[in-house]
Amino acid sequence: MIKLSKKMAFIGLLLVVVIGLTACGGGETNNSSTGSDEKIVLKYGDGVSTADPQYLAAVYFAEQVAAKTDGKVEVQVYPNSQLGSQREMTEGLKLGTVEIVKNTNAVLTGFVAESKILDLPYLFSDTDHARRVLDGEVGDELRAAAERAGYKILWYFTPRPRSVYNSIKPVYTPDDMAGMKIRVMESPIMIDSINAMGGNAVPLAFGEVYSALEQRVVDGAENSIVSYSAMKHNEVAKYFSETNQF
Repeated sequence: MIKLSKKMAFIGLLLVVVIGLTACGGGETNNSSTGSDEKIVLKYGDGVSTADPQYLAAVYFAEQVAAKTDGKVEVQVYPNSQLGSQREMTEGLKLGTVEIVKNTNAVLTGFVAESKILDLPYLFSDTDHARRVLDGEVGDELRAAAERAGYKILWYFTPRPRSVYNSIKPVYTPDDMAGMKIRVMESPIMIDSINAMGGNAVPLAFGEVYSALEQRVVDGAENSIVSYSAMKHNEVAKYFSETNQF
């Protein structure tokens, strides 16, 4: 049984799809030595499961690329962190081991410092607000910053907001989180935010969250309700509270 509580305003979670500039610089892919008539294969890495709508979006993207290039470009989608953690995959963009990565913004901040501003809690009033900002001057500046760092932002996802869930009790106020060990992404701003909300932030890689919850290494985590369900975290943390902080 999932017990829900509602608190605070809706905030859009930001996910960024990036490609290494070496993968889109005109024939500099892993297939560059085989000639212009050969198929170009681009690996698309993600941490979500196949039950997540973001995986379906990646598959749709791959289908569209194949259709619009008459099959000359193939995008191979690797979900479930098959190509490594998000940080490892982002590093792989420069190494040529992966060409496209769907990232949480918190991971991208380690490579594009300017994107840290998007990790601030309660930054946007709703998804439309986030999209207007990212489709405007701010988004242009962040894309330029990514290119200076050697990456190209293809698009932003703005799916459900991130909220707190745990195995102990519902969270209605900061006092309810007192003493709870809450998994967060490796973002100083997110760590400080969860600590300020009353919890004890514990940074962990996304792929380690289920086992950490199951083994009580952490009492809870924070993520979208989609990931909460798709990654089966509801099996080991039954209390989901709509805090909507990121």
